Amino acid sequence: MKTIPQSTPFDKLYFCFFILLPFIYCDKLVDPVLIPRQVALSIFLFITGALISHKIHKKELTPDFSFLRLRVFAALALFLIVTLFSFSRALAISESMYVFSKFALEALFYILTTYLLIQNQLSFPSVLKAIIVFCALVLIQCIYQVIRLCLQYDDFFDNMLNVTGTFGHKNLLASVLFLTLPFIVASSPLRKWWRITAISCLVLVILMAWLLQTKAVLIAILLFAVVFLFLLFRNKSALNKRFIRITIALVSVGLVGICMFTIANREKFPRIFDKKSSLERLGLWQNSTEMIRENLVLGVGAGNWQVHFPKYGMDKFLTPEVKNGITTFQRPHNDFLWVCSEMGIIGLIAYSCIFIFIIYYLVRLIRKKDVPDHPWMFPAFLAAVLCYLFIACIDFPLERIEHQVLLLLLFSISTARFYVVFNEKESSKLIIHTVYYWLFFLVPVLFSFFITSKRWKGEYHTQRLYFFERNSNWMQLIREAKMAVNSCYTMDPMSAPIEWYHGVALFSNGDVMGAKISFEKAYELHPYNMHVLNNLAS
Repeated sequence: MKTIPQSTPFDKLYFCFFILLPFIYCDKLVDPVLIPRQVALSIFLFITGALISHKIHKKELTPDFSFLRLRVFAALALFLIVTLFSFSRALAISESMYVFSKFALEALFYILTTYLLIQNQLSFPSVLKAIIVFCALVLIQCIYQVIRLCLQYDDFFDNMLNVTGTFGHKNLLASVLFLTLPFIVASSPLRKWWRITAISCLVLVILMAWLLQTKAVLIAILLFAVVFLFLLFRNKSALNKRFIRITIALVSVGLVGICMFTIANREKFPRIFDKKSSLERLGLWQNSTEMIRENLVLGVGAGNWQVHFPKYGMDKFLTPEVKNGITTFQRPHNDFLWVCSEMGIIGLIAYSCIFIFIIYYLVRLIRKKDVPDHPWMFPAFLAAVLCYLFIACIDFPLERIEHQVLLLLLFSISTARFYVVFNEKESSKLIIHTVYYWLFFLVPVLFSFFITSKRWKGEYHTQRLYFFERNSNWMQLIREAKMAVNSCYTMDPMSAPIEWYHGVALFSNGDVMGAKISFEKAYELHPYNMHVLNNLAS
């Protein structure tokens, strides 16, 4: 990971990928970002993998993947194997296939990025610049959205609650901005213009998180500042203590000012003081805990938490829509409970070990005094990983492609630096033959293409299905339902089987026997869905 004097093709490729990522959006789908961004990641990895193969063939790169002997990759492999075996427990196999395709693709991103960093084909400065531009573009999108809302509505603070950028929800927007912070903080070795841009982004990210009223991210930013400054203070070679003390004083004054303004104007910040979402999460966690007790070893199958969730009761929720099954949940707002409930205790151990090894690598790098990197980088990374764990305990960043790409980029830099500093001379080479390499990167990419193409078609027709349902156009709804359902797409993002919509349309059209068959198919897929149970019973 030495500084590269000239930009490589991989530097340009990663830069283009990150500046395009915020613009990948398709409003013709039910979820306009999840599937499109997985497709984009698949294309990016196909190009990257093919370019690596070409350079290996030309002997410009060595096919040495000995870094895969690191324990973090053993934990990653175990996690993928457990996810694959969880299919045997799944009621909705289509959801399991989708989750596995996403995890396999993200694992490939982690491996190829680590390889390029070790081979000095991807430079750390170019990565920093890409993330700074990514953050700036996301902030520009937010500012544009704020201006549009303020032109329509007067209440600025109320408008901020509807700002989502291109991330679907304000909480997801805030958390993806948070994940850019360690890269922004580590950008001080860059030239003056880049440093000024990074500082501007840093201030705007903190301001945006506050205005979005995302409690988890606000707490994470505070923890990030405390941990980062503590690690710098302990590292005598990092900076002079006077600078750190001044920084702590300025941060403290700013924090006190923000807190005083927020408390004095608490009516403008209802989400910060609201306890409803916290109580709702407690209900989700209680049901998830009961699910884990019943399925401790193997889980309920990847992607199947949403299927089993209603089984454990809805009376603990205060909202009538939730109690009556009108509002449904797709995730428990806790990634670790999510993994344990779907992939069992072994899956949770493997997933947790990935973070444990990364934290261990970062601690070793911070403690080693002669690592020729900027002293801010690894303290910022360690603080970010610890804060990510906090966010993952009360939200669902594991679901989102952009969140995982940023996190895995951090993992790759940490892993590559650890390997170069501690393992390069000790380990023998692990040469992968060209044929096996092509299988290694093509299989997850092609599998992802296959799954996402099917799900893209399914979500497109489901979006149209909603329109015809609202307009009671039952014949057209039947056509859209038939076109939506396939081997990789059987439920919509709200956990309702497509066959249930089909059955409702048939029943409304007078075809009672056809409706009964569709409701029975929906019941096999989701036996705890209240709408399915009610319609099948009637």
